[in-house]
Amino acid sequence: LHFEVRIGKFGYYNSVNPSGVINWKPTTTVANTNRNDPKAYFVGATGPHVTWLGQRLVAHGYGQHYKSGPGPTFGASDKENVAAFQRGQGWTGAGADGLPGKTMLTLLAGPPLKKIPTWFKLMSWNIANNNPIGLSRWTKRRAKIVSTIVKDMPDIWCSQENSTAARRKYIEDNLKKHGYRRLSGGNGRYTYGNTKTVKHVADGNFDIKPQYLGAPKWATWTVDNINGKIAMNVNFHLEYRGVSDATRISQMKDVIRQTKTVATKYKVPLNSVFYSGDTNFKSAKSIDAIELLGIADLYDTAIIQIDKPFATFTNWLKSAKGLRIDIVFGHPLRVVKHADQHLSLYSTSDHTPLRFIIGDRVR
Repeated sequence: LHFEVRIGKFGYYNSVNPSGVINWKPTTTVANTNRNDPKAYFVGATGPHVTWLGQRLVAHGYGQHYKSGPGPTFGASDKENVAAFQRGQGWTGAGADGLPGKTMLTLLAGPPLKKIPTWFKLMSWNIANNNPIGLSRWTKRRAKIVSTIVKDMPDIWCSQENSTAARRKYIEDNLKKHGYRRLSGGNGRYTYGNTKTVKHVADGNFDIKPQYLGAPKWATWTVDNINGKIAMNVNFHLEYRGVSDATRISQMKDVIRQTKTVATKYKVPLNSVFYSGDTNFKSAKSIDAIELLGIADLYDTAIIQIDKPFATFTNWLKSAKGLRIDIVFGHPLRVVKHADQHLSLYSTSDHTPLRFIIGDRVR
């Protein structure tokens, strides 16, 4: 007769000898160091498999929490890097708990992605149809606005200050000839999609809080299947007059809060959510704050290095020259390429078109 009880790495073997005396013999169990077995990874686990895990995380670009490099004992930095990798794949909840599963171990064992395939092209552009300068130059600007969009052929175009119905009709009628349709919009914010690559799912508008003098300040959102994958694009314009940057940051917090609710409803991974718009910030520190806010809130941590081209300025007013007013942000590791299109025609009347190529996976 015998039975075994295991406690941690040790167990006790119970046997009864012929004379009836019970013998207790401590035994040790062999540690699981199989690098392909998820059960081998837990806080405190030690072995060459843990070192291998860390090395593969670094190779795939997810070693930012290591202070001195991967080691043989699974600790807090390993768990944080594992969670970052998991979130990078779009996994959430239990799928991003910081402990590797079979799918993740298989991905880590494979070669790192050296080049991210293109998913879609995103353009954001405030076309200044809500100010005297922009309106006065409309006749000269309108054809160039359309030709700039058609030349770049983005899958998604987020427009701000697209405010006057007659002028908006001119743009929409001409874009329609090239396969574009309006996906969502209101109150000067309108988002368009290329019908060849974008299949519309849902759309709506957020009434951003806090309001200024009770006037609605909208953000418009659209959820679409773009080239076979679901994405959410949010198009906003924060308050311009009579409020502080602190109020604008509060407005952006509200946009992010409402976005997360919609993304959850339509099962859009948070690394497939993108924000485009005009912040109207008066301080560069506010832009930095909003970048951190967006990244931290969406991905639970601000560990991802923020690439400055994610927030790009336009030479708008003399008082704001050099300030990055217009921004596009989302998961930084999705961006394959970024470009600003500085056009002399618009140097005093328009904002800068921001163009991004989004990758179909996270690096």
